[in-house]
Order: sequence, then structure tokens, then C-alpha cells
Amino acid sequence: MRRCTETAVRMAAVFEEVAAVVFAKDVDGRYLFVNRAFERLTGARAADIVGRRDVDLFLPEIAAGFARHDRQVIARRRALEFDENTQVGSERRIYAAVKFPLFDDDGEVVCVWGLANDVTARRNMERALQESALAVSSAGSDRVFQELARYLATILDADYAFIGELRADDPSRVRTVGIYGDGAYQENMEYEVALTPCRTVVGQGFRLFCSGLRERFPGDNQLAELGLQAYAGYPLSDSCGCPLGVVAVLSRRSLNNAELVESVLKIVAVRVVAELERRRAEQALRASEASYRAIFDAAEDAIFVHQPDTGAIVDANPKACSAYGYTREELRGLGIGALSSGEPPYTGAEAARLLARARESPAPLHFEWHRRNKDGSLHWDELVLTRAEIAGEPRLLVFSREITERKRAEARRAQLEAQLRQAQKMEAIGQLTGGIAHDFNNLLTSILGYVVLAGE
Repeated sequence: MRRCTETAVRMAAVFEEVAAVVFAKDVDGRYLFVNRAFERLTGARAADIVGRRDVDLFLPEIAAGFARHDRQVIARRRALEFDENTQVGSERRIYAAVKFPLFDDDGEVVCVWGLANDVTARRNMERALQESALAVSSAGSDRVFQELARYLATILDADYAFIGELRADDPSRVRTVGIYGDGAYQENMEYEVALTPCRTVVGQGFRLFCSGLRERFPGDNQLAELGLQAYAGYPLSDSCGCPLGVVAVLSRRSLNNAELVESVLKIVAVRVVAELERRRAEQALRASEASYRAIFDAAEDAIFVHQPDTGAIVDANPKACSAYGYTREELRGLGIGALSSGEPPYTGAEAARLLARARESPAPLHFEWHRRNKDGSLHWDELVLTRAEIAGEPRLLVFSREITERKRAEARRAQLEAQLRQAQKMEAIGQLTGGIAHDFNNLLTSILGYVVLAGE
């Protein structure tokens, strides 16, 4: 004990005035030395602390934690780091402590020294950021904005939190998509940006008003109605940097930890922007699909959508259904070979070859095809095959226009042309025969004339 006390005296001069809390205890847990920072922490003088144990100075559960850590240092015979909770007045504080043993000449631990720094603010920020990240990752898509607003209010101990989106048709107004206030979800609303603290945030940057909010923005009646005095907001911007809206918290008390507030709002803002852009993309896709469907269904040509790899029909428009005699459900899943006449070269194998060509061709393919309807009737079509992307998926489009009547007309015309050519041939033969007969008749006339003359 005497040697341990001597060591404490020698080290006291070094640690007396440092900002960290410094102390030394013997192996039985009695204090040998405390510096001035320790005196300020406990509110007691060093002379009244030395010789006493933790249980004499702190609440039982706090003292038990200190003693447990001391025993670990003694048992492991090396320096260890701990987060230790203590009570300062009515407030709980967190200290990051490093405790290390000192040994005598025989290698036995004779005392434990400790240095501790107040890290309450840092740990609170880390906890808040961790909770923010957890909130962001766990919020469901159906109520994501309401959940994020609730997490914001809880983490930052704010009375109100909300997420607002600029109206696409009127960017001077914000429509909230999630509000949490006074411990409950609130109805969404719409407001004029220019009258509120949000005007200093939207399209600009983080802004914190620790107090005096109503005096700064007298035109915002809700601040007075709800008794709100502090505001913090973070802008929402899309991937191109265009303003999307704002995420903000409001409080009836002062908001002071700007670093913590900004960090939490920024984490939530990233999640909000991702969700807003996802929803806008879905809306644009739905609008695009609606336009595509309207054109698809109204087209006068039969249109088939095929899976590029298998050739299976994915979709067909009403014209295709009526022309081929199938319902849309019956057509889905059929291959193009099922609609072929089967008469070479209009077979399933040839259809597959044409689809393969269309997959690789940068330009549309044009050709005629002989098809078989559901009722077994045969028809001629003029087809165009081209590549397309629908709802983000590669597809092959087949545009089909029936040309059966044209083919029949062409066949009739070919038949008539053949008949005409045959008639022309017969006429030529007749003319040739008539000419030969005329010439032969002239020859016979001459011969007969000579015969008569000879007879006379």
C-alpha cells in the first residue's frame, strides 16, 4: 500500500490539472488519488474522496459497474477501454475511460489508474445516427414518409417533423407527404413556401433557427398556433440537383446541436429523395404504359409482343385476337410456330429462324407469312419484326397486316394474265395458220391455172 501511495503522489503532479478525469485506486477499490476534474465531477474535495470506495460516492448500480471494470483490468493485467455511465446532478453522463494496472517489483498489480473523458454528446450523436440509419433502412414503402417523420421527431426530440414535396405544377407551394407531431401522425397539408422558414432551405441548404422562430416569420400563422420556436430544415434535391422539397423538424424548445441535427436530417433526406424519385419514375412509367396500352389496343394492325429468347407470345392487342380467333389469355405463351400454316416454308422452324434474325438485326425485318387461325382457316399476312424495350424488358414486336384478299387478287390477276397470254398465243397461231393457208391457196391457184393452160 505504501509503494502504491508513493506512486500516486509522484503521478499527481502530472495529472492534477489535465482536463480529463484522472484517478487511482488500490486493488481493494479505495481511491488513492483524484485530480481536480474528478472533484468537479463529484462535487467533493480530494481529501474527502481518498480512502473511500465507489459505493461511497456513486449510486449502487454505477459503483458496481466501475468495480467490475477495475476487476477486469486486474485480472487481464493490461489496459482496457470502457464506456462508463455516471450521474452528474440529475443528468446521466457517459465517459470513455482507459484503465491500466501498475505493478510492483514482484509483478503483482498494486493499483489501477484511470483516465476518462466526457463523451456524452458524441455517443448521443452516434446513437442518433445509428437510429436514423436503422429508421431509414426499416421504413416500409407504403408508409415510408410517415415513419421517417416519426423517427425524426423521436431521434431529435422535436415536437414536430415533416417531409414536404414541391408541387410539380406550382413550385411555390409544398405538399407534405408525412407529418408527425405531438406524439401522433398528422393529416398532410399544403402551404406557401414564401411565408415559412422553408424558404431559406428549399433549393439552398441546411438551416437551423435555434429560437425566435415566430418573430422571424410572422406570416406563418401555424408557428404561433402550435407555439413553435425552433426550426431545422434540409433541402431535398433530385439526382440532377433540381429542388424536390424539404425535410424539417420544429420544436417548442431550443435546438442547439447543429452538427447532430444536420447529420440526422441529411441521412433521412437521402432516403426520402430515393423514395420520391422511385415514385415519380413509377408514375412516369405508368403514364407511359397507359399511353402505350391505348395505342396498342387501338391499332388497326394485329400486334404481338414476343419473348426474344423463346419466341413465346407475351401480349397481343384486340386486333390480333379478333384476326386470329384467340382470346388474349389463349395467345399468351403460344410460340409463333403455333400460328404458322405448317406448309413449307411457313413452319415453326422457319419462324424461329426469323425471330433469331430479328434479335440481331438493327433494322426491322419485312416478309410475308402464311398463318393458320384457331379455326384452322389459312390466311396470308404481311409481317414486320422489330426489337423494343417494354417496361424495362427486351421484347420483339410483330406487326401483322392481313393480305389474304390481296394475295387472292394477285392470284386472280396472274390467272387472267396467263389466260390472256394463252389467248394471245392462240390468236398468233390462228394468224400464222391463216397466213399459211392463204399463201398455200395462192400457190394452188397458180398450179391449177397452169394445169388448165396445159390441158388446152
